[in-house]
Amino acid sequence: MKDHNSTRQKLESLELLVNNSRYEAKFENQPKNLKDESAEIFYPEVSDHTEKYNNVVVKLELAEEQVSNYKHQNNILLSKVQELECQIQKLNNEVSASDLLPIPPPPPPPPLPPPSFNPIKSLITFIHAGKKSAKTLKKKKKAMSEMIDAIKKGNIQLKPTPKVTSLTPKKMKKQHSVK
Repeated sequence: MKDHNSTRQKLESLELLVNNSRYEAKFENQPKNLKDESAEIFYPEVSDHTEKYNNVVVKLELAEEQVSNYKHQNNILLSKVQELECQIQKLNNEVSASDLLPIPPPPPPPPLPPPSFNPIKSLITFIHAGKKSAKTLKKKKKAMSEMIDAIKKGNIQLKPTPKVTSLTPKKMKKQHSVK
């Protein structure tokens, strides 16, 4: 920055010299072309300084363009940095929020195993299974009495069955011997 300021001061002093030489040239009665040639002859340092001044001015303009380009790039990069910092902050907030979530409750205990075999209980259920309920017994008795009444009245025709004679021990022996 100091170099920039010092070069600027040098340029300003050179400008003053050039302006003074031009001012003197305007007020003299000599033609301009003659004055420029004579200025180079009498003041060769001034022409060297003007060339240096012009070169420095061009360099300064180029440097200022570069500075403006760098400032523009810097602004772009700063905006990108700010965007990335915002994204990082959002992600950190999400992570911290997920850390604050309560721990889920433990899973429920497994179901109890089936009860073991109880022989007394199974015996009781077996005994009760043979018993008929009072309602079913009443229904069966009613159905039987209705059927017998229908048979007695002759509404139902029964199949003829062969008569079974009881076998006496003598008849049994005869049957066994025949075989």
